[in-house]
Amino acid sequence: MSDMSAKRWNERLRLVITHFNITSVGAFGLAVTAPILEARRSGEAGLGVMFDELTLSADLSVADVVAWDVATAALALHVFAHILVGLTEPED
Repeated sequence: MSDMSAKRWNERLRLVITHFNITSVGAFGLAVTAPILEARRSGEAGLGVMFDELTLSADLSVADVVAWDVATAALALHVFAHILVGLTEPED
C-alpha cells in the first residue's frame, strides 16, 4: 500500500473509530442517567432529592439504576473501535 493510500485509509478508519467511541460514551451516559431521571420523574421511593442533588438511598444501589443492556451495547461499540485500531496501516 502506498504512503498516501495508507494515510487516506488510516484517516477514514480514525473517523469511524471516533464515531464509535463518541456513540459508546453517549450510550453509556444515557444508560446511567436515563433510569435515574425516569425514577426521579415518577417519584419512585428509592430516590430522593436533597439540596437539588440526586442522592441514592441506602436500599438502592448503583447496579439498580443502570440500564445494563444499553451499557453492554456501549461497551461492545467501544471494544469494536479498539479492534478497528488494529486495522490501521503503517504510514512510514
